[in-house]
Amino acid sequence: MTPKRLHLILLAFATTSWVRADLATNLVAYWDFEGTADNHSSASGGAAYHGTLVGNAAVTGGTALAGTGSLVLDGDGDYLDVATIVDVNQAWTASAWYRPDLAPAGTARMMVFETSGNNSFAISFGLRESGNPASTNHQTVVDTTPTNDLFGNRDIADTLTAETWNHVALAFTPATATVAGSVVTYINGLVSQTLVIPAGSTLIIPDSGFHVGTYRNADGRWFDGSIDEVAIWNRTLSRNDVTELYERGAASLGLTADLAAAGKAFVSVESSDPALGETFGTGLYDLNESVLIEAVPKDGSLFTGWSAPFGAEPDFFNLTVTASVTLTAGFAQDTADPDADGLTNYQEIVLYFTDPDLADTDSDQISDGDEVLESLTNPLVSQLNAVNWIAANLGGGTEPGDIVLTRDSGTNTLSFKLKIDSSETLQSWGPLLPAATSSSGVAAGLIAVSFPPPWVDKGFFRVVGEAP
Repeated sequence: MTPKRLHLILLAFATTSWVRADLATNLVAYWDFEGTADNHSSASGGAAYHGTLVGNAAVTGGTALAGTGSLVLDGDGDYLDVATIVDVNQAWTASAWYRPDLAPAGTARMMVFETSGNNSFAISFGLRESGNPASTNHQTVVDTTPTNDLFGNRDIADTLTAETWNHVALAFTPATATVAGSVVTYINGLVSQTLVIPAGSTLIIPDSGFHVGTYRNADGRWFDGSIDEVAIWNRTLSRNDVTELYERGAASLGLTADLAAAGKAFVSVESSDPALGETFGTGLYDLNESVLIEAVPKDGSLFTGWSAPFGAEPDFFNLTVTASVTLTAGFAQDTADPDADGLTNYQEIVLYFTDPDLADTDSDQISDGDEVLESLTNPLVSQLNAVNWIAANLGGGTEPGDIVLTRDSGTNTLSFKLKIDSSETLQSWGPLLPAATSSSGVAAGLIAVSFPPPWVDKGFFRVVGEAP
């Protein structure tokens, strides 16, 4: 099997081995449609989550993804109804495999599942025909208050092939009063789209449960085909969780199947911080298979090591798979400063886009660090004209390296400061006492300062000009 190259959204790195939650963790309900006369009942969660077959809905052997059974719907009034479901204002994930007998026709959606309440919906997933020539889109819809009907469409493929199994997972992170939430839609193990839930929005609380194969009012948008391995969690599944879900189904293994008994193991390769580095190698593998594990730091970052017991391994190595395992790669900002300009490599590459090997990226005789930390000027836009003017008119023999431009964006004040690096007496700038007063009749473009007695024989002065 070829190693998987999947970009990961992961949890924080710990110095000890981090154990990823088993797929059964926080599993509220799971309909595998297998094994008993009442096999539309939830295999997890107890009687509160047992479903009711409506219309011609049936659980049958025939076409199935994993095992021998699936929910078979004829597209005309049949569905699975579950009266109780998770609180959709909290983190949750819904997952299902679906196999349409026919591609949807027209704009009416073929619903895979939908939560319902208050004659509206919380989150739904379905298929519909779209485009010219017609293609099939999947559609994730979120109903929020005060922003209703936040939805998105994305092509599954140019044309959805009938009688082909596809997998969907919706992973929901709730919004708070100040932080946006999201619904991430995964199709066949890959991120398809992310819907942002605006901060302050609240999902409508469902009062009539969860429907599989139709929508909230149960009077239309019927699914025509087979649905299998339906599951709901009261947590937001990670990207690697969804990868395992998808690859289990693709191997005809249910989400609670014993992988070792099937001669398989799942390798989850995590990143301490996806903004600093990514990892490769996550996937479902045969036992004793050799897998390439990789940690790739992004520009401005460094790989710092693997979690135990893999701490001695380099950034990429071959792992012989003997059991399911989680590896976490540590990444950190690169704090080196090879050009000695006062900015780290991470700051130059990621934050300011300056050259980490060139102290003065824009060649204006002000170092990148001085521009960022002192003058508050753009280190990518040359200030050379201003530097030359100051040196010619105010320098009094100073060198360009002694000159700093300071801008206070809050007060719109621009200061020309003659910075003395080697003075034995001047340690900091203080106010001129008594207060200086500007002389009158000064020609345009010149600066003159006069001050009343007592005078001093000599001194250093900082001139500040304020825009009117």
